[in-house]
Amino acid sequence: MWMMPDHVDEHTAGTSARKTLTEFGTELYASREFYLQGASFEGGPIVRFWNEKLHQAIATSHSGLRATGDTGWLEQRDWHAFLEYENELNRVIADRPIVVLCTYPFSACKAGDMFEVIRAHHVALAKRQKEWAVIEAPLTDSNADALDVAKRVGSLSQREREVLTGVGGGLPGKQIAFNLGISIRTVEVHRARILRRLGVRTMAEAVRLWTLARH
Repeated sequence: MWMMPDHVDEHTAGTSARKTLTEFGTELYASREFYLQGASFEGGPIVRFWNEKLHQAIATSHSGLRATGDTGWLEQRDWHAFLEYENELNRVIADRPIVVLCTYPFSACKAGDMFEVIRAHHVALAKRQKEWAVIEAPLTDSNADALDVAKRVGSLSQREREVLTGVGGGLPGKQIAFNLGISIRTVEVHRARILRRLGVRTMAEAVRLWTLARH
């Protein structure tokens, strides 16, 4: 099953790949219409749909179900409900013959949003500058991990937290500098200190800790 993004419709997909998709028994759906069946997103009907499709696949002698979703339609107002759906979907498909690839566009997500996704799925693949990377969420919700994260984030100064909040919100360095009334060079100094205080190598890891500390 393929939940097609907004820039691809059934006709467009069909002209280039309909025969191949049909041969492999792939069903096409418009993602926006599929996920937004009402005024806002509701996960319950979608989870039931996956269950029904899995039963249908097994009943027709298939070994299971493979699907790819799309979230280009997702707005911030539906973000919390969608994450709840993602966590419920993880529970529902555990130990069952179904594989779902969830696709998130970097252009539509804040850095903090992406790490919420990684935390829900435990692992993600991300492509930056033509290179694919595996991003994992090894930290758990154990008390020891939670205390360690809180301690590290708590070691940051107020200004360092403001810079990290800006980075987590997807703001470029120039915008962070303007918002805080400081120079870009000062922003870079704070970024370096944040990495050192948190004991991480990249701002992506720093944002991940910042996201975990908020929960």
